[in-house]
Amino acid sequence: MKTFIATVVSMLTGIGGHFINKRFDRALFFLLAFILCPVAIIVYQLWQSIYLSNPSGIWQPEATSILIAIATVWLLSVVVTLFDALRVCADKLTPWSITGGVGATISTLLGVLILIYSVWLGYFEFSNSSSNSNEYSYSSRKFSDPFFYEYINFGGADYDKAMIELPEGDGILAGRFTYYDQPAEGVKLTLTLNNTYESKQLVTDENGMFKLNLPEGEWYVNIIKTESWREKPSNVDDFVVVTGEEPALIEGNSYSSYSFNRSQKGKLILVTDQLKSNELVMTIKDELKIMWPLNKDSTDVVDIDNGVIDWESAKGATQYIVQLSEVELRASGSTSRPVSYRHVVGKTSLALNEYRTIQSSDEAKTYSVSIYAFDGENRYLNQSKRFHSQGLFELDNHLMILNDYQNSSFSNMQEYSDNDIEQVMDNTKRIKAIDVLIEEGLLNEAEALITKVNGKYEEGKLEAVKGYLAAERGDCVSANKLFNLALKVGDNSCVPKRYRESCN
Repeated sequence: MKTFIATVVSMLTGIGGHFINKRFDRALFFLLAFILCPVAIIVYQLWQSIYLSNPSGIWQPEATSILIAIATVWLLSVVVTLFDALRVCADKLTPWSITGGVGATISTLLGVLILIYSVWLGYFEFSNSSSNSNEYSYSSRKFSDPFFYEYINFGGADYDKAMIELPEGDGILAGRFTYYDQPAEGVKLTLTLNNTYESKQLVTDENGMFKLNLPEGEWYVNIIKTESWREKPSNVDDFVVVTGEEPALIEGNSYSSYSFNRSQKGKLILVTDQLKSNELVMTIKDELKIMWPLNKDSTDVVDIDNGVIDWESAKGATQYIVQLSEVELRASGSTSRPVSYRHVVGKTSLALNEYRTIQSSDEAKTYSVSIYAFDGENRYLNQSKRFHSQGLFELDNHLMILNDYQNSSFSNMQEYSDNDIEQVMDNTKRIKAIDVLIEEGLLNEAEALITKVNGKYEEGKLEAVKGYLAAERGDCVSANKLFNLALKVGDNSCVPKRYRESCN
């Protein structure tokens, strides 16, 4: 009878049967196993997310692994309970002490809580996985860690200014978040208004709406910051929030969705005592996914004639901007700077051999890719959101891609050999250094460096810095001649106002 009771108690509590067998050592061992096995799994997965780079960028503990660990410990505990109960005679067991009974009771209750948690976790995991489908249905997406940081900037914000509490009033300022045309419930956010006030934390309701009360009148929304999204889908790497206020694509290839007019006050909202939900609408979209370069930490080395930048099509998009950035990887983190923009119409790929390249005299250059999508009327629709430390590639044979400035600086670029272009690039660095030396008042050093500018250079630039030097030395006749020559022969040459004024 004791064997049956001990086994059943262990099945129901995890460790209680060991106390009936008076095997406190077993009870302590399995209690620690129930606690430490899931902890070890969580620590291991956290390590993976940090050092092996979870593609989503957000760490999510794997419930299935934890359930398997707890179930394994539970089964072993029941088997060992049965084994000990068959071996130990009830007559040989020592009587309970008061402290022993209290300790056994508390430990058993802790085991019960662990098992109850496991049952709940299993139910939650099964419910979500069984309802998950491949359709873009918001209600069927599995939810994950709710971290959802988005910084939606409408302009007009002074980042160094301390904000004060928003006054209350009879007016209603409302907005809403949507995801695939359905309400995005549970988004936590704050608003910065009139470059002076910051709202309390708001949460979108079942209709995706948020609202706050403030005095009636004209209000400028500067920034909306989101913090979390309770029902954020887990099977999406990242998201993009589109407001309809993003800059449109204009003539030329470059683009930045953050290039708002810094002189504007923000998005104007006329606040009344009537609820208006369509003036401030944020649409959450799955980010535009890049297929190559692959989203991984390691760097691909690719042949210029075989490499093709490839991405998924964005709904409604007819044209894209492909931004190529040069990345420097350092121990403290990575830095990047855009080097080229290409306008792609009617397709979702761009061959690397469409870029002009030369042999690099420095170390191999590392590149990352960003994609922006637009409709036929040049309206912004979506973009990729990779970190610049992921999805990297290099060109083999030590090739480097000429940046757009270098391409546009020479009208006869096709007539230049790779050696000519490299010579121009080296001299461009020297001319920039000469400019800095003149600004710092190191005129003799600047003059010495001018003598080292030999061979081909960007027309007009050398003449301009020679004019700067003459102007600083008070030789305005020579300075003005050199300035006029620089403007005549160099399309991209300009003369800073302070040098012109010093010779007028």
